Amino acid sequence: MSGSNLPPGVSENMIPGNRPEDAAYEKFWDELYTKFVKEYPGNQEELDKLMDGDFFMHFVDMAVEMANAQAYNETKNDLELAKMYEELEERHQDE
Repeated sequence: MSGSNLPPGVSENMIPGNRPEDAAYEKFWDELYTKFVKEYPGNQEELDKLMDGDFFMHFVDMAVEMANAQAYNETKNDLELAKMYEELEERHQDE
């Protein structure tokens, strides 16, 4: 797609399939596939069958979203605890 055919203010990396997050998504799947095949070489045919449709990819996407949400919440809690600890330290120093 030529940049001259795009609407004003739109660049090629804003188009689905050309965005940085799309490249990262494809890289994720390539790396996951490669890792699985290396660790379970006898199961490549079954993996290829699973990946033939969208069901398996949607299932893994959902698992990744859940893991990301859990990691976010754990990090948020850790930051809140660290802030509370700092506030307690400051109060202790002021006494």
